[in-house]
Amino acid sequence: FGVLLVLLVVLTGIGVQKVGLINTSLTQINEVNSVKQRYAINFRGSVHDRAIALRDVVLVDPSKIDLVVADIRTLEAAYAKSAKAMDEMFATRKDIMPEERQILTSIKEIEAKTLPGINKVIELRKAGKDADAQELLLSTVSLDLSEWLLRINRFIDKQEKDNGLIGDATRAQARGFSELMLWVCGVCLVLGSGMAWWVVGSLAPLRRLTDAMLR
Repeated sequence: FGVLLVLLVVLTGIGVQKVGLINTSLTQINEVNSVKQRYAINFRGSVHDRAIALRDVVLVDPSKIDLVVADIRTLEAAYAKSAKAMDEMFATRKDIMPEERQILTSIKEIEAKTLPGINKVIELRKAGKDADAQELLLSTVSLDLSEWLLRINRFIDKQEKDNGLIGDATRAQARGFSELMLWVCGVCLVLGSGMAWWVVGSLAPLRRLTDAMLR
């Protein structure tokens, strides 16, 4: 009986530990990695839509340029909002990996390189230099926008990969604990059966003694 109690205590301790690890893993996925990934997805949406809008800048009627530029500024503001939240997370958390910091730095670098080109295309188009605006867009800015999207996608893929690894580890923890519970259950059944057999066997002489005393 004491052995069974010890097994119960050990199983409970391991269970608490495993549940704690699983909770930590789920927190990392849902409250850290997925949040970073969502900010990066916002980055991608903003850059993608700005690339389309910038193409419209060089194609639309001059009377509509200001409307398209207003959309670009709105997309820039949305990007800046997510970038600020991302920077705050990177500044306060201690579990940010060096690779993540490196990718985010590269995103900021291509952003700083691309924004002046976007503004230059708009400036040329408003000045009536349509051919120059198109040439700048096709030769330089569109390539920079593609590289910008590529680096953002690299960050998103990093979060996806990390979540997959954490998920695999979490499933392995849960599977291992399930197997442990089955093993402990089997040991308890063996011990319980052995105790029952011993008790029944030990009662046989007492039963004979009882019968003799009754006679």
